[in-house]
Amino acid sequence: MAQGPKLLRCLLRAKDCMDATSQEEWPVERLVRISNVSEAHFARSFKEAFGVPPRSDDRSFGEAKAGSWC
Repeated sequence: MAQGPKLLRCLLRAKDCMDATSQEEWPVERLVRISNVSEAHFARSFKEAFGVPPRSDDRSFGEAKAGSWC
């Protein structure tokens, strides 16, 4: 399923917050508030966009997917 630019901006906003303060806890509920989408939609869309679920204990996606956003 293709994601629109507005949704991708919301997901990137959440991912940027996680990357900027990686020492903090980032439960999905917090990411949902930042991205302003429903929890189920956020989880599905995040995994589709970055290839991994939005888990606070997995930071490897940042480096793995960085090239796809440049």
